[in-house]
Amino acid sequence: MRKYLGYLFLTTLSFTGCLGETDKRDVEFSERDTSATTSPGHLSTISYETSKIIDSTGYVMFPLIGIVEGQEQNGGDSYSSKGYRASTYWNIVFYNSENKEQRLLTPDRKLIITGYNIASSSDDSGPINKVTGPGTAEVSKLIFYKMICEDVNKNGGIDIDDPEYLFISDKIGKGFKQISPFDLSVTGWSVIDKTGLLLINARPDSNKDGKFDSDDRDVCYLYDLKNGGDAKPVFSKEFSRSVVNTYKKQWPVKK
Repeated sequence: MRKYLGYLFLTTLSFTGCLGETDKRDVEFSERDTSATTSPGHLSTISYETSKIIDSTGYVMFPLIGIVEGQEQNGGDSYSSKGYRASTYWNIVFYNSENKEQRLLTPDRKLIITGYNIASSSDDSGPINKVTGPGTAEVSKLIFYKMICEDVNKNGGIDIDDPEYLFISDKIGKGFKQISPFDLSVTGWSVIDKTGLLLINARPDSNKDGKFDSDDRDVCYLYDLKNGGDAKPVFSKEFSRSVVNTYKKQWPVKK
């Protein structure tokens, strides 16, 4: 469901549990901008998909979709590559319903947001669900994003053949940062309830064909949500070599 809001006003929201969708009532922005003009190709409205009320923070998320008609876009409403098509967003607005503050998740970085997940003890959708185990307090404070933001294959723009990275922010869109390694495309992630560590499944371009697809082999990383730092491989190099050698001994190649 798409709704449009000008520089002058927002549509508001009706609560559905801890997340909500917009209804037909209007609320004005705290500041009016009457200087904007409309012309072909001019960005005169903010186009967004279903808005989300973020728990009890008083904030609302508006995932932004592309609205310039007649213009091909790598990000925005959708993008396509070899027949693939999926809903995507080019940024997200965070709106504070108490003081009317409004800002972008990241104003300085071009990206394609392919998905996001608001961690919650009652959210049962996506890879983060029913966060109740010991050590997972940090998880419930976060929003997770999956994004394409780097032209790794050097084809002149970001697209589906580039890796999808995992980012996090707090629940009002601050502290935005990448937590998955560069040059690895994230295929999934989950929280280990016992420790609160994030298990990240990722895929390198192992066959060097400029793509991150099923022809490549996945690797596993762990990220410490509480202490931060770099994501680290689950298996050490020494252990990996030992396992490979064991396999070769038990399953030798027949000549």
